[in-house]
Amino acid sequence: RDFQLNAYQSVVIEDDALISDRVYISDATHNYDSDKPIKNQGTRFLGEVCIKSGSWIGIGSVIMPGVIGKNSVVGANSVVTKNVPENSIVAGSPAKIINSKSLSN
Repeated sequence: RDFQLNAYQSVVIEDDALISDRVYISDATHNYDSDKPIKNQGTRFLGEVCIKSGSWIGIGSVIMPGVIGKNSVVGANSVVTKNVPENSIVAGSPAKIINSKSLSN
């Protein structure tokens, strides 16, 4: 419910990914020029989003360009602005790794 997906060029959600309520996923961003009103500046493609299989995106999260690694968890209300390694748990705003099996290997 209340899921928003902005796919200007490339958003990939692989099989078996779970996406909770109120999640926002976007491969775009707003332009910014301090000399113009924000409403006149438009938007642009920023980069590809890829949510790998087995991942879980927690309620209220924001996913910006990058890769959510296979079997990773994004904690509730997190803002993901960078790649998330496989088998990791990230949380916060901005999201940070709080547990990762891939880092201990």
